[in-house]
Amino acid sequence: LVTGKVSNDQHIYTTVSYNTYATAMANLEAALTDIDNLSAAKAAELEAAVKSAQTALVYSTYNRELAELAVETYAAMVEENYTTASYAAVTRAKEAIDTLVAQDKAAENPVDPAGFIQAKTTYDQAVAALVDVTALKAEIAKADQVNGELYTTESYAAYTDAVAAGEALLQSGTAQAVAAAVADIQAKFAALELKPDATLDEVIAQAKALNGENYTADSYEALMALVAEAEKAQDNSYITKIQDAMNALVNVEALKAQLAAAQAVDAEKYTATSYKALTALVA
Repeated sequence: LVTGKVSNDQHIYTTVSYNTYATAMANLEAALTDIDNLSAAKAAELEAAVKSAQTALVYSTYNRELAELAVETYAAMVEENYTTASYAAVTRAKEAIDTLVAQDKAAENPVDPAGFIQAKTTYDQAVAALVDVTALKAEIAKADQVNGELYTTESYAAYTDAVAAGEALLQSGTAQAVAAAVADIQAKFAALELKPDATLDEVIAQAKALNGENYTADSYEALMALVAEAEKAQDNSYITKIQDAMNALVNVEALKAQLAAAQAVDAEKYTATSYKALTALVA
């Protein structure tokens, strides 16, 4: 009994039932330190008390409640912001917790809290492994606004190949692969070479085709200011200037997605300090 003493470090049992057990065990352990003066009858009594208390241990709802709290974050997640595989893993982990909770609440014999500990660990790991693709999707969407007729065949092909490689990662790409793809697409976009016969009007049309809502106000306004000057001056030197300004655009689609997710968080589910820290970042 002593060597197999039950621990409650993980809050498996209710405090009241475990304290009863711990007291019985402490009494037995104390008696065993003076075994010469321990009668057989007393030993049997102490042993019986421990066994009775152990049998009477009651599962705590502590770990179930922790698991229920953990999956509250799921509602704020936006499926399209993540790779299909990583979001599916979180969904499976969340559903596993939901199933355990339903079983625990409906059963006469509660679910072993160890099951909730494992299920929550799996959920937390799946959340940590989510692969955000908002930046990648923003770059892919931008490609639809690029007029390939303006650029050399080689440079445009390199750009579209990079975009295609990025699209292939939306299903199950790793975070590292996705980040590398974003950087590659951006690099290939910056390396696009205008055809020698590209006109100022065509470059202006390309700049205007970009969605201003996808970029920081400063970077987009700088581009539009150049476009306005070019339309007025009709000077071909603006072709390079506009191209440089397009390369300097700062995409904020990924940031917007993260802000939307943060704003969807239910303040009631978190401590005042942690929620205040989040809102400070969003402000």
